[in-house]
Amino acid sequence: MELKLTTFGWPNIILLLALIFSVYISFTNLTYLGLSYDESLFINASILKDETTFISKHRFGIPIMVMNYIGALKSWLYYPIFKIFGVNILSIRVPMIVLMYVNIYLIYKISIKYLDKTITYSLLIIIFTDLTFNGLHRIDHGPSAIETFLKLFSLYLISKGSSVKNSIFI
Repeated sequence: MELKLTTFGWPNIILLLALIFSVYISFTNLTYLGLSYDESLFINASILKDETTFISKHRFGIPIMVMNYIGALKSWLYYPIFKIFGVNILSIRVPMIVLMYVNIYLIYKISIKYLDKTITYSLLIIIFTDLTFNGLHRIDHGPSAIETFLKLFSLYLISKGSSVKNSIFI
């Protein structure tokens, strides 16, 4: 059986190429730059080696706040990752890249409900090729990737409860 280019469709091909570009950009030279201060401040609270550095508040030995304005959610989420893979650049950055693609999937699920397929595909192509979006997730300065996930997941749950298609109010 011959695969025709029109069977898969140009929009899907362009979307696939944008996805391939995004994955390439996400994982190329991932260990080239060292860890920044902001993306590594949660590590101590994850491995629980020292209760004086980057742990602002703790209860019963469990970190609650990394700093006065940053909670320890990211530290809790990374605890099993660090137990399994150890602490290194890849074990810090790869989970946030995976979370970035989960975020893009949530954007797709939300937008396909309320927007036209062409507009949704255009939005995904823009996000896949947006180096700022990719960079903010790849080198997660603060818990911005987790914050984005929580916001998008909230919108997704709201959209699941909404029975209105193409609503301009969401």
